Amino acid sequence: EYTGSALTPAITVSLGETIFNPGAVYDVSYTNNINIGTATVTVTFKGIYEGTISETFSIVPRNIASLVTVTLAEAELEHTGSALTPTVTVKLGDVTLVKDTDYQVSYTNNTEVGTATITITFKGNYAGTTTKTFTIIANPNEPTTGCFGSVSSSLAVGAVLLGLGGFFAIKRKKSII
Repeated sequence: EYTGSALTPAITVSLGETIFNPGAVYDVSYTNNINIGTATVTVTFKGIYEGTISETFSIVPRNIASLVTVTLAEAELEHTGSALTPTVTVKLGDVTLVKDTDYQVSYTNNTEVGTATITITFKGNYAGTTTKTFTIIANPNEPTTGCFGSVSSSLAVGAVLLGLGGFFAIKRKKSII
């Protein structure tokens, strides 16, 4: 599993029942052993033995979904009518991960008033998925239409239209009966 450091799994080199000591009879080298993918360990014999032997091992992505801290530039945004996409910062310990290299971000329900969800999907050397939510609140400066439908001309006679923070109610001046 990916750690961010060079992986050097222990090996044992033997001939029949005889186990050789590293350094005395052979040297070990590793290639491509930091990032995910296929790494190689190579044994190069020396002294009275000669030749090389290579074997591969896999480095798989590390699932970090439960290990990261996700913060948003803004946890509450005013409704604009357009999709809202607050900036996301993802940290693994003290390391800030890189968007589009270490993770991708997608947004759902991020246009209308309510709770929106950000999905962070890890990639590259990392695996897993985590989510974060933010709130979209009503914009007090945004006109509201269609709350009570339209006012018919017959009902508007003798009535006063009162504004209540973008919402409208009809108050009767006098009885029409």
